[in-house]
Amino acid sequence: MSNVTDGMTGATRAAGRTRPDSAARRIARTRFLDWRDRARARIDRARGLPRLRAEFEARVGYPLDLTDPQSFNAKIQWRKIHDRNPLHPVVADKYRMRQWLTDHLGAARAEALLVPLHRVTDRPADLDLTGLPDGLVIKPNHASRMLRFRYPGKPFDLEEVRLISQLWLLKQYGSLRQEWAYWPIPRRIMVEELVPRADGSPADDVKIICFHGKPAYVMAEFNRFNGAYQVGYTPDGGPLGIFNKGDVPRVAPPPPHLARMMELAEEISAPFDHVRVDFLTNGTDFALNELSLYRGSGMNRFVPESYDFDMGALWTLPGRG
Repeated sequence: MSNVTDGMTGATRAAGRTRPDSAARRIARTRFLDWRDRARARIDRARGLPRLRAEFEARVGYPLDLTDPQSFNAKIQWRKIHDRNPLHPVVADKYRMRQWLTDHLGAARAEALLVPLHRVTDRPADLDLTGLPDGLVIKPNHASRMLRFRYPGKPFDLEEVRLISQLWLLKQYGSLRQEWAYWPIPRRIMVEELVPRADGSPADDVKIICFHGKPAYVMAEFNRFNGAYQVGYTPDGGPLGIFNKGDVPRVAPPPPHLARMMELAEEISAPFDHVRVDFLTNGTDFALNELSLYRGSGMNRFVPESYDFDMGALWTLPGRG
Protein backbone atom coordinates (compact mmCIF):
# COMPACT_ATOMS: atom_id res chain seq x y z
CA MET A 1 0.00 0.00 0.00
CA SER A 2 1.28 3.47 -0.81
CA ASN A 3 2.10 5.66 2.15
CA VAL A 4 -0.41 8.28 3.19
CA THR A 5 0.98 11.61 4.33
CA ASP A 6 1.13 12.02 8.09
CA GLY A 7 0.76 15.80 7.95
CA MET A 8 4.19 16.50 9.49
CA THR A 9 6.23 19.43 8.21
CA GLY A 10 9.72 19.05 6.78
CA ALA A 11 11.10 21.03 9.72
CA THR A 12 9.58 18.59 12.20
CA ARG A 13 11.11 15.64 10.37
CA ALA A 14 14.47 17.40 10.15
CA ALA A 15 14.39 17.88 13.89
CA GLY A 16 14.04 14.13 14.27
CA ARG A 17 10.61 14.22 15.90
CA THR A 18 9.16 11.47 13.74
CA ARG A 19 5.83 9.71 14.24
CA PRO A 20 4.35 6.57 12.68
CA ASP A 21 2.65 7.35 9.36
CA SER A 22 -1.06 8.09 9.56
CA ALA A 23 -2.07 4.95 7.69
CA ALA A 24 -0.36 2.73 10.25
CA ARG A 25 -1.94 4.65 13.13
CA ARG A 26 -5.40 4.39 11.61
CA ILE A 27 -5.01 0.67 11.01
CA ALA A 28 -3.77 0.06 14.55
CA ARG A 29 -6.59 2.11 16.04
CA THR A 30 -9.22 0.28 13.97
CA ARG A 31 -7.85 -3.09 15.06
CA PHE A 32 -7.97 -1.98 18.70
CA LEU A 33 -11.53 -0.63 18.43
CA ASP A 34 -12.68 -3.85 16.80
CA TRP A 35 -11.12 -5.92 19.59
CA ARG A 36 -12.60 -3.62 22.24
CA ASP A 37 -16.12 -3.66 20.81
CA ARG A 38 -16.15 -7.44 20.38
CA ALA A 39 -14.99 -7.86 23.98
CA ARG A 40 -17.64 -5.45 25.27
CA ALA A 41 -20.31 -7.27 23.26
CA ARG A 42 -19.29 -10.65 24.72
CA ILE A 43 -19.34 -9.24 28.24
CA ASP A 44 -22.75 -7.67 27.63
CA ARG A 45 -24.19 -10.99 26.46
CA ALA A 46 -22.71 -12.78 29.46
CA ARG A 47 -24.28 -10.26 31.85
CA GLY A 48 -27.78 -10.35 30.32
CA LEU A 49 -27.36 -7.42 27.89
CA PRO A 50 -27.37 -4.44 30.29
CA ARG A 51 -25.60 -2.23 27.72
CA LEU A 52 -28.06 -3.08 24.96
CA ARG A 53 -31.05 -2.69 27.29
CA ALA A 54 -29.85 0.70 28.52
CA GLU A 55 -29.28 2.04 25.02
CA PHE A 56 -32.64 0.71 23.87
CA GLU A 57 -34.56 2.41 26.67
CA ALA A 58 -32.64 5.68 26.24
CA ARG A 59 -33.35 5.80 22.52
CA VAL A 60 -36.81 4.26 22.24
CA GLY A 61 -38.31 5.44 25.51
CA TYR A 62 -39.50 2.23 27.18
CA PRO A 63 -37.79 -0.85 28.72
CA LEU A 64 -36.80 -3.74 26.49
CA ASP A 65 -38.85 -6.93 26.96
CA LEU A 66 -37.14 -9.89 25.31
CA THR A 67 -39.43 -12.45 26.95
CA ASP A 68 -42.62 -11.28 25.26
CA PRO A 69 -41.71 -8.49 22.82
CA GLN A 70 -44.67 -6.60 21.40
CA SER A 71 -43.27 -3.59 19.56
CA PHE A 72 -41.41 -3.62 16.25
CA ASN A 73 -38.23 -2.30 17.86
CA ALA A 74 -38.34 -4.92 20.62
CA LYS A 75 -38.85 -7.67 18.06
CA ILE A 76 -35.78 -6.46 16.17
CA GLN A 77 -33.82 -6.90 19.42
CA TRP A 78 -35.27 -10.40 19.85
CA ARG A 79 -34.26 -11.27 16.29
CA LYS A 80 -30.69 -10.07 16.86
CA ILE A 81 -30.30 -12.13 20.03
CA HIS A 82 -32.25 -15.29 19.21
CA ASP A 83 -32.91 -15.75 15.48
CA ARG A 84 -30.07 -17.63 13.76
CA ASN A 85 -31.79 -18.20 10.44
CA PRO A 86 -28.94 -19.22 8.07
CA LEU A 87 -30.51 -17.12 5.31
CA HIS A 88 -29.96 -13.92 7.27
CA PRO A 89 -26.15 -13.64 6.78
CA VAL A 90 -26.64 -14.47 3.10
CA VAL A 91 -28.96 -11.56 2.36
CA ALA A 92 -27.19 -9.21 4.79
CA ASP A 93 -24.11 -9.78 2.64
CA LYS A 94 -24.49 -7.24 -0.19
CA TYR A 95 -22.43 -9.48 -2.47
CA ARG A 96 -24.05 -12.86 -1.80
CA MET A 97 -27.48 -11.24 -1.80
CA ARG A 98 -27.06 -10.77 -5.54
CA GLN A 99 -26.72 -14.52 -6.12
CA TRP A 100 -29.62 -15.20 -3.75
CA LEU A 101 -31.77 -12.81 -5.78
CA THR A 102 -30.71 -14.56 -8.99
CA ASP A 103 -31.79 -17.89 -7.52
CA HIS A 104 -35.04 -16.37 -6.25
CA LEU A 105 -36.14 -14.38 -9.32
CA GLY A 106 -34.14 -15.92 -12.15
CA ALA A 107 -31.01 -14.61 -13.81
CA ALA A 108 -32.62 -12.25 -16.33
CA ARG A 109 -34.97 -10.57 -13.85
CA ALA A 110 -32.28 -10.22 -11.20
CA GLU A 111 -29.79 -8.72 -13.64
CA ALA A 112 -32.35 -6.16 -14.76
CA LEU A 113 -33.05 -5.19 -11.14
CA LEU A 114 -29.52 -5.04 -9.71
CA VAL A 115 -27.06 -2.14 -9.95
CA PRO A 116 -24.13 -3.12 -12.23
CA LEU A 117 -21.24 -4.54 -10.19
CA HIS A 118 -17.76 -3.78 -11.59
CA ARG A 119 -15.28 -4.98 -8.97
CA VAL A 120 -15.18 -7.26 -5.90
CA THR A 121 -12.00 -7.72 -3.84
CA ASP A 122 -10.81 -8.71 -0.39
CA ARG A 123 -7.51 -6.89 -1.09
CA PRO A 124 -8.43 -3.20 -1.15
CA ALA A 125 -4.77 -2.15 -1.39
CA ASP A 126 -4.88 -3.53 -4.94
CA LEU A 127 -8.19 -1.89 -5.88
CA ASP A 128 -8.02 -0.84 -9.54
CA LEU A 129 -10.70 1.32 -11.14
CA THR A 130 -9.09 1.56 -14.56
CA GLY A 131 -11.58 1.39 -17.40
CA LEU A 132 -14.66 1.76 -15.20
CA PRO A 133 -17.42 4.37 -15.57
CA ASP A 134 -16.75 7.78 -14.00
CA GLY A 135 -19.63 7.46 -11.53
CA LEU A 136 -18.96 4.76 -8.94
CA VAL A 137 -19.91 3.68 -5.41
CA ILE A 138 -17.30 1.89 -3.27
CA LYS A 139 -18.61 0.06 -0.21
CA PRO A 140 -18.06 -2.99 2.01
CA ASN A 141 -20.40 -5.95 1.67
CA HIS A 142 -20.74 -6.59 5.42
CA ALA A 143 -21.83 -3.24 6.82
CA SER A 144 -24.33 -0.42 6.51
CA ARG A 145 -23.94 3.27 5.62
CA MET A 146 -20.26 2.96 4.72
CA LEU A 147 -19.85 4.47 1.25
CA ARG A 148 -17.46 6.45 -0.90
CA PHE A 149 -18.54 8.00 -4.18
CA ARG A 150 -16.60 8.81 -7.33
CA TYR A 151 -18.49 11.53 -9.16
CA PRO A 152 -17.83 12.35 -12.82
CA GLY A 153 -15.52 15.33 -13.19
CA LYS A 154 -14.77 15.67 -9.48
CA PRO A 155 -11.54 14.97 -7.55
CA PHE A 156 -11.17 11.42 -6.25
CA ASP A 157 -8.36 10.19 -3.98
CA LEU A 158 -7.95 6.50 -4.81
CA GLU A 159 -5.18 5.97 -2.25
CA GLU A 160 -7.37 7.31 0.54
CA VAL A 161 -10.28 5.13 -0.60
CA ARG A 162 -7.96 2.10 -0.62
CA LEU A 163 -6.99 2.84 2.97
CA ILE A 164 -10.57 3.49 4.10
CA SER A 165 -11.63 0.23 2.44
CA GLN A 166 -8.93 -1.62 4.35
CA LEU A 167 -10.21 -0.12 7.60
CA TRP A 168 -13.76 -1.20 6.75
CA LEU A 169 -12.63 -4.80 6.31
CA LEU A 170 -10.79 -4.83 9.64
CA LYS A 171 -13.90 -4.20 11.70
CA GLN A 172 -16.81 -6.49 12.55
CA TYR A 173 -19.96 -4.48 11.97
CA GLY A 174 -22.65 -4.13 14.63
CA SER A 175 -20.78 -5.71 17.54
CA LEU A 176 -22.05 -3.53 20.37
CA ARG A 177 -25.65 -3.70 19.15
CA GLN A 178 -25.49 -7.50 18.74
CA GLU A 179 -26.21 -7.45 14.98
CA TRP A 180 -25.36 -11.10 14.47
CA ALA A 181 -26.27 -11.46 10.78
CA TYR A 182 -23.29 -9.34 9.72
CA TRP A 183 -20.68 -11.28 11.67
CA PRO A 184 -20.27 -14.48 9.57
CA ILE A 185 -20.01 -12.55 6.29
CA PRO A 186 -16.72 -13.00 4.37
CA ARG A 187 -15.65 -9.37 4.02
CA ARG A 188 -15.14 -7.79 0.62
CA ILE A 189 -15.08 -4.40 -1.07
CA MET A 190 -17.59 -3.87 -3.86
CA VAL A 191 -17.50 -1.28 -6.64
CA GLU A 192 -20.91 -0.58 -8.15
CA GLU A 193 -22.04 1.87 -10.78
CA LEU A 194 -23.46 5.10 -9.40
CA VAL A 195 -27.21 5.52 -9.90
CA PRO A 196 -27.46 9.33 -10.23
CA ARG A 197 -30.35 11.73 -10.16
CA ALA A 198 -30.65 14.35 -12.88
CA ASP A 199 -28.34 16.69 -10.93
CA GLY A 200 -25.67 13.98 -10.59
CA SER A 201 -26.25 13.31 -6.89
CA PRO A 202 -26.96 9.77 -5.60
CA ALA A 203 -30.42 8.33 -6.15
CA ASP A 204 -33.16 8.51 -3.52
CA ASP A 205 -33.87 5.47 -1.32
CA VAL A 206 -37.32 3.82 -1.16
CA LYS A 207 -37.57 1.44 1.82
CA ILE A 208 -40.50 -0.97 1.84
CA ILE A 209 -41.16 -2.62 5.21
CA CYS A 210 -42.62 -6.11 4.74
CA PHE A 211 -44.07 -8.69 7.11
CA HIS A 212 -44.64 -12.32 6.08
CA GLY A 213 -44.36 -11.45 2.41
CA LYS A 214 -46.69 -8.44 2.51
CA PRO A 215 -45.56 -4.81 2.16
CA ALA A 216 -46.97 -2.75 5.01
CA TYR A 217 -45.20 0.63 5.10
CA VAL A 218 -43.00 2.71 2.81
CA MET A 219 -40.34 5.16 3.93
CA ALA A 220 -38.68 7.21 1.18
CA GLU A 221 -35.44 9.05 1.91
CA PHE A 222 -34.82 12.02 -0.36
CA ASN A 223 -31.58 14.02 -0.82
CA ARG A 224 -29.75 11.29 1.09
CA PHE A 225 -26.39 13.04 1.41
CA ASN A 226 -27.39 16.70 1.31
CA GLY A 227 -30.23 17.72 3.61
CA ALA A 228 -31.81 14.26 3.79
CA TYR A 229 -35.44 13.88 4.84
CA GLN A 230 -37.90 10.98 5.00
CA VAL A 231 -41.54 10.77 3.97
CA GLY A 232 -43.87 7.89 4.87
CA TYR A 233 -46.45 6.31 2.58
CA THR A 234 -49.08 3.60 2.67
CA PRO A 235 -48.62 0.68 0.25
CA ASP A 236 -50.85 2.43 -2.31
CA GLY A 237 -48.81 5.65 -2.12
CA GLY A 238 -51.06 7.60 0.24
CA PRO A 239 -49.55 9.85 2.92
CA LEU A 240 -48.53 8.22 6.18
CA GLY A 241 -47.96 10.39 9.23
CA ILE A 242 -45.02 8.40 10.60
CA PHE A 243 -41.60 9.80 11.34
CA ASN A 244 -38.45 9.04 13.27
CA LYS A 245 -38.10 11.19 16.39
CA GLY A 246 -36.22 14.34 15.49
CA ASP A 247 -37.35 14.39 11.86
CA VAL A 248 -39.15 17.44 10.54
CA PRO A 249 -42.49 16.27 9.08
CA ARG A 250 -42.45 16.56 5.30
CA VAL A 251 -44.87 15.86 2.48
CA ALA A 252 -43.89 14.79 -1.03
CA PRO A 253 -45.53 12.96 -3.94
CA PRO A 254 -44.91 9.20 -3.87
CA PRO A 255 -41.81 8.06 -5.77
CA PRO A 256 -42.29 7.08 -9.42
CA HIS A 257 -42.69 3.34 -10.07
CA LEU A 258 -43.85 2.74 -6.49
CA ALA A 259 -46.53 0.26 -7.57
CA ARG A 260 -43.95 -1.86 -9.40
CA MET A 261 -41.56 -1.67 -6.46
CA MET A 262 -44.35 -2.90 -4.18
CA GLU A 263 -44.96 -5.91 -6.42
CA LEU A 264 -41.27 -6.80 -6.41
CA ALA A 265 -40.98 -6.26 -2.64
CA GLU A 266 -43.83 -8.71 -2.07
CA GLU A 267 -42.10 -11.34 -4.19
CA ILE A 268 -38.65 -10.75 -2.71
CA SER A 269 -39.88 -10.71 0.89
CA ALA A 270 -41.84 -13.97 0.64
CA PRO A 271 -39.26 -16.17 2.48
CA PHE A 272 -39.00 -13.81 5.48
CA ASP A 273 -41.18 -13.11 8.51
CA HIS A 274 -39.84 -9.57 8.26
CA VAL A 275 -37.47 -7.78 5.90
CA ARG A 276 -37.11 -4.28 4.53
CA VAL A 277 -36.63 -4.19 0.76
CA ASP A 278 -34.72 -1.09 -0.32
CA PHE A 279 -34.75 0.38 -3.83
CA LEU A 280 -32.79 3.24 -5.38
CA THR A 281 -34.72 5.58 -7.66
CA ASN A 282 -33.53 8.53 -9.73
CA GLY A 283 -37.00 9.52 -10.91
CA THR A 284 -36.80 7.75 -14.27
CA ASP A 285 -35.74 4.24 -13.24
CA PHE A 286 -35.11 2.16 -10.12
CA ALA A 287 -32.86 -0.66 -8.90
CA LEU A 288 -32.65 -2.92 -5.86
CA ASN A 289 -30.27 -1.53 -3.26
CA GLU A 290 -30.25 -4.01 -0.36
CA LEU A 291 -32.29 -6.12 2.04
CA SER A 292 -32.32 -4.94 5.65
CA LEU A 293 -33.03 -7.23 8.61
CA TYR A 294 -32.38 -4.83 11.51
CA ARG A 295 -34.02 -1.50 10.67
CA GLY A 296 -32.13 1.16 12.60
CA SER A 297 -30.84 -1.69 14.78
CA GLY A 298 -34.25 -1.56 16.46
CA MET A 299 -33.37 1.81 18.01
CA ASN A 300 -35.50 4.26 16.01
CA ARG A 301 -38.13 6.08 18.05
CA PHE A 302 -41.32 6.46 16.03
CA VAL A 303 -43.61 9.47 16.10
CA PRO A 304 -46.32 8.69 16.98
CA GLU A 305 -45.15 5.80 19.17
CA SER A 306 -48.25 3.77 18.28
CA TYR A 307 -46.68 2.87 14.92
CA ASP A 308 -43.97 0.95 16.76
CA PHE A 309 -46.62 -1.34 18.25
CA ASP A 310 -48.79 -1.38 15.12
CA MET A 311 -45.84 -2.70 13.13
CA GLY A 312 -44.97 -5.13 15.88
CA ALA A 313 -48.50 -6.57 15.72
CA LEU A 314 -47.94 -7.46 12.05
CA TRP A 315 -44.84 -9.54 12.84
CA THR A 316 -45.09 -13.03 14.30
CA LEU A 317 -41.67 -14.14 15.48
CA PRO A 318 -40.51 -17.66 14.56
CA GLY A 319 -41.77 -20.30 16.97
CA ARG A 320 -44.36 -17.96 18.44
CA GLY A 321 -47.27 -18.34 16.04
